Amino acid sequence: MAQALARLDAQMTEQERGIFIVFEGVDGAGKSTQIDMLQQALAEVGYQVVTSREPTDKEWGRKIRQSATTGRMPLADELDAFIRDRKQHIAELIGPELQRGKIVLVDRYFYSTIAYQGERGGDVAEIEKTMREFAPIPDFVLLLDADPDVTLPRITDNRGGTDEFEHVASLRRIRELFLMLSENCEEVYRVDAHQDINALHLELLGLLCEQAQHRERAADETDTTCPFRQGNSPWALFHARLSKYLAPSS
Repeated sequence: MAQALARLDAQMTEQERGIFIVFEGVDGAGKSTQIDMLQQALAEVGYQVVTSREPTDKEWGRKIRQSATTGRMPLADELDAFIRDRKQHIAELIGPELQRGKIVLVDRYFYSTIAYQGERGGDVAEIEKTMREFAPIPDFVLLLDADPDVTLPRITDNRGGTDEFEHVASLRRIRELFLMLSENCEEVYRVDAHQDINALHLELLGLLCEQAQHRERAADETDTTCPFRQGNSPWALFHARLSKYLAPSS
């Protein structure tokens, strides 16, 4: 395995494209914890990893975050703010880092916009169509599925309260929309987030390793329609590195 991994490393070129992984789920599902654990694991096997979140800390992201405590914007204004924030995020961070061959981990992406704005009465199909017209599709969307009756107490314990985006009835509907996306979108993988943190981490690593192997075997992994997708397929190396990481110590 070590020799094969070394050969794969040697084959990497400047055109090796990055990998885009998004974490989704209701607040309190454990996304931040799992992103930190995955970042550490990927760094240990030799990857350069960049983490980010949406809404961002840029102008439009700050407006969205502020509205969580001061009162949410009208639906159309809120959706517009998310789109502006996301376009800037893609242009300034996601796109450039993927083109540099890095792994990009993002806490929330347009799937959250579909679910949260859909819960408010937005047209789910139209919102999804709008997002897919400009936003690069992640390689993996890891949906950490958890019951809001379980996650809300975690939020209260950690932060001392909830905000305008966090009400149990709304979160139940949002969870339903996330589950719908996991059924309809091939890039979305639902994982039970009620389990132990370490068990969940290993399940996510195993899922990524297995899916990388499937993609490694598929023909023509390069998507020339998107500049962030151009370059050599990353899946053989990704699978080899994760397999080595998951292998029992001898």
